[in-house]
Amino acid sequence: MSSLYVTCSRDIINADIDLGVGIKNIESEQYHIGLLYKQEEAPPRLLHLAWHHDLKDVELPSDYFIGLSDLDRFNKMYMVSLASRVANFPQEIPYSIVFDGDTYFDDTGKYLPISAGTGLTCATFVLALFENSGFKLVNFSTWSNRTDDVIWQRKIIQTLRDKGGSSDHIEALEKNIGASRLRPEEACAAVISKIHPIDFKMAKKMAADIIKDLSKIRTR
Repeated sequence: MSSLYVTCSRDIINADIDLGVGIKNIESEQYHIGLLYKQEEAPPRLLHLAWHHDLKDVELPSDYFIGLSDLDRFNKMYMVSLASRVANFPQEIPYSIVFDGDTYFDDTGKYLPISAGTGLTCATFVLALFENSGFKLVNFSTWSNRTDDVIWQRKIIQTLRDKGGSSDHIEALEKNIGASRLRPEEACAAVISKIHPIDFKMAKKMAADIIKDLSKIRTR
């Protein structure tokens, strides 16, 4: 798996990079991901949900590592088109700990909120783009609840409260504390896997390998 990850330097920005995932470590045991996509001769870009109502589309930063999707050329082109539409639609996507795999975007790239409390994380945003295009990357019904995910969920809700999140959104999230969480490194595993959909056991194992690979690369 380590061969899938390279430093995002100019020497690797080439035509072979068209669709995948970018990942980086942002703090202790916390990773952030986005969708890597490339249009024709343009430099590759990273589309990612940075935070609540903060969707970003930027030229691929140099501090991310990348993994490539195994979709065929035609389906990659379809995904790149969707990413471009989502990136160019002015919108605010809520940050939420709840993920159910429903459709999230219309044909224009507009996010379609279902109700108060719904939204995405950086990880589920990437998966939602694939789900929206008909590519089921994970079998989320197999995901296990983990105690440390509850700690993360409470931290997210408190941060939303401190930064002025709406009371309706926060109240809905509080009712879902303890929900299964799909972590960024697990979503990364789903994107680069050759088998779909992957279950929790497989995603967890691949995620552990990804973290080891990233640690090795950073120390080179």
